[in-house]
Amino acid sequence: MDSRLLLGTIIVIILFFFGIVFVLASAHAPIRVAVAAILFITGFGVIATLHIVTRKPSEIIQKVACIHASSRILRSTQFQMWIE
Repeated sequence: MDSRLLLGTIIVIILFFFGIVFVLASAHAPIRVAVAAILFITGFGVIATLHIVTRKPSEIIQKVACIHASSRILRSTQFQMWIE
């Protein structure tokens, strides 16, 4: 496991834990709901950042059959395209 992914996962767990604690404690002080919302939004932001940083590019392979006019032989040509 990548160290950035491990560190990000630990940060998200801590943020969500404190977000839940602040939501449960909001009966005593209503401002804690806003703090919990900020913690959850930050946690989801870390998840999105981890997804962008650790994703691998997709590889699409297309096979196209073409007939050469000179030889009249069907040949298969392979194209590769990487999408990020």
